[in-house]
Amino acid sequence: MSAKTFTWTINNGPKAGKTITLPADPANKMGVGFHRRHRKESPEEQMWVLVEALADDKNLELIDTLWPDEFAEFMEAWQGGSMGESNESSES
Repeated sequence: MSAKTFTWTINNGPKAGKTITLPADPANKMGVGFHRRHRKESPEEQMWVLVEALADDKNLELIDTLWPDEFAEFMEAWQGGSMGESNESSES
């Protein structure tokens, strides 16, 4: 079975046009212990811990260049929200 990936093409900023690729369905990529250990942290901290756990250095560097509005769209789409034209899920 192929691993599903989530792809986001950056729309703004210095890295516009570059592609971020992460595992799809992030909530199910980490074991229950990961979620248990972070359950008392704020939602924002939980978000960053998950991003940092699943993004390699290259993709984390690209994520750091996203503008706040685009980052919110990116996170919604990555976590299973609406899929826009600038991102897609695929088998790899």
